[in-house]
Amino acid sequence: MDAEAALDRAFEAKALDAAALESTLLGIGELRARLRHVHLEAHLRQRLLLSEEQVGMYDKIRGYGQSEHNRAGHAQHQH
Repeated sequence: MDAEAALDRAFEAKALDAAALESTLLGIGELRARLRHVHLEAHLRQRLLLSEEQVGMYDKIRGYGQSEHNRAGHAQHQH
């Protein structure tokens, strides 16, 4: 992410004060939230295109309905 690289460079160059750091981090957070929204909205839209059987297969492949232990490991690698 370019914003993260710019933050790293500014931090290394000691070119940030507390206000600039906060502003930069809030901007990065907003970018991450937008990206996550697009990603998860695509999952919602995808379900509208699938039959019930296909949704069931999709859920099984994604690991939905597994125990908390298995789902936690799956979530770390998928999202």
